[in-house]
Amino acid sequence: MPTSIRSQGLHLSLTITEAEVDDPDPAFYENYVCGAQRNYTGYCNREVDRLVEEETTVFAGLRKAGLPEE
Repeated sequence: MPTSIRSQGLHLSLTITEAEVDDPDPAFYENYVCGAQRNYTGYCNREVDRLVEEETTVFAGLRKAGLPEE
């Protein structure tokens, strides 16, 4: 769950997440996509959802083809 700190009119919220070392896709889907179960902050941006899906599709194709992901 997010941790909030308030001080002198500032509000800072932190969310600690875990990620797979060699594959960031699960972290993107679990933490940033609209309606994701572990999206504790409620962040929702359909353009980000589209970019996450695009990244997943492009890099999955590169992995399958055995090409470097750089």
